[in-house]
Amino acid sequence: LGTNSSVCSVKQVQSKTVSLWCLSKRTRRSASSFTPQPSNRTLLRTQLLSLSPLAFTMLRSLRPLQAIGQVLSGGRSCPRHFAMAVASRPSSKSVASTSSLVQALPTPDNMIRVVWEDRVASQFHGIWLRDNCQCPKCLDPSTQQRLLDSSALSLDTRPTEVKCQPDGVQVSWNDNDEHISTFPADWLREHAAPFLVDGKKSFSFPVQRSRNLELPPIEPWDKEELTKKISMVPYEEIITGGEQSAGLGKLFHLLHRFGLAFISGVPREEGMVMNIAKKVAVLKETSYGEKFDVVSVPSPAHLANTGLALDLHTDLNYREKSPGLQFLLSLELSSTTPLSAEEMGVSRFVDGVAIGEWLRRERPGDFHLLSSTPVTFAIQVEENSYVQKLPIFCIDGPDGEIKEIHLSNRTMAPLQMHPNSVLSFYAAYKAMNDKIRSEEYEYRVQLSPGDLVVFNNRRILHGRGAYNPQAVQRRLQGCYGDHDEFLSKYRAHMRRGQHV
Repeated sequence: LGTNSSVCSVKQVQSKTVSLWCLSKRTRRSASSFTPQPSNRTLLRTQLLSLSPLAFTMLRSLRPLQAIGQVLSGGRSCPRHFAMAVASRPSSKSVASTSSLVQALPTPDNMIRVVWEDRVASQFHGIWLRDNCQCPKCLDPSTQQRLLDSSALSLDTRPTEVKCQPDGVQVSWNDNDEHISTFPADWLREHAAPFLVDGKKSFSFPVQRSRNLELPPIEPWDKEELTKKISMVPYEEIITGGEQSAGLGKLFHLLHRFGLAFISGVPREEGMVMNIAKKVAVLKETSYGEKFDVVSVPSPAHLANTGLALDLHTDLNYREKSPGLQFLLSLELSSTTPLSAEEMGVSRFVDGVAIGEWLRRERPGDFHLLSSTPVTFAIQVEENSYVQKLPIFCIDGPDGEIKEIHLSNRTMAPLQMHPNSVLSFYAAYKAMNDKIRSEEYEYRVQLSPGDLVVFNNRRILHGRGAYNPQAVQRRLQGCYGDHDEFLSKYRAHMRRGQHV
């Protein structure tokens, strides 16, 4: 272990690292209770500082207590390789990327600790790395689909040798066929976040190229925030440049970030809404067809085809999977006498995620009820009937991230739950709706002819103000699209560096 070599045998590491804990008879204790006596500090510090960077990093892999750092500092700065807890630095001065590797080291607990140029470190478990081998035998080069059977791996899978270069890591395994895997530095960096050492939560990622490209975080908003940040995307910018259009990239970014986006100057033609939708996603046909009109008609089958106000809601919650995106294009808006926007069916939008996060902060008991109680949504459309059960807030992951919101008072069936919880649910439901209808969160806009809005139907609540069909001629044409298809197109733009 007295060498700076980038090749390290696991057996060497395990045996030598353990012996490092026995530097003094008076400090021969377990790692959890290691506290050097004052009289031994000078001697211990001298011995530790004489170790090579590689040996010191292996000592660190056992997670020694703060006392080690105190001994090493001695009232002055530690050597750079101790402060960084890395084994060696790349000799080439041209390597400056945050994804350039400084060292990759096996640890006694079957991990491989990887350290980058910017001092970020992650520990990858051996079986996880073996399962994600990038070689052609394990991952099909053409389809990027896995060929390795994860369940066939031995639970005793471990590295036998690790070789590190600035651009990647080569690992030999204890498989029967002595398999060798190579992991590019960028790939490791891209997947490093869950395995960060020392609790570091954020760091710079390289431009990611894989099929699992991470997306920027969404931004929950209230009326004031959205008014400052949202802007119309001109139709001409979207159709110029085809699939690589900068305007399309801007639209994607706004739609992902805020859950809705607006386009101006769209030709007021029959079916144009579907042409736009196909640039953003794949059309989702429903029982209403590929497209539908929102216009007042005699004897309507749906409240949307009246002049009544529509409360804030999400669409088609009664389906197995409600549409991810909704597109609405204003084709006509006029009146026989001058009227305000509020009298002409103004469009209303609220960020359901922002409402959910407010509930989580201010009324956690209500949020728990609304995110854990299945609600039945049901509707009869001519001969077709649809029924679905799911909570109003659908959460996922260890942090309880709000993934979807489903709300429509018009299609909620009678609540089915224990009678002792009924009143609590109604109290939570009322608190949620009071906040949804508050001026603080509701964004109102009048869609002029040629304006198109697209929004995430599982995040954004939408509604409409009332209008008099005898005095107002108002017609929107709409369609639905798949949200995952939109995300796929958005990732493609990000890979080309075309996101805003």
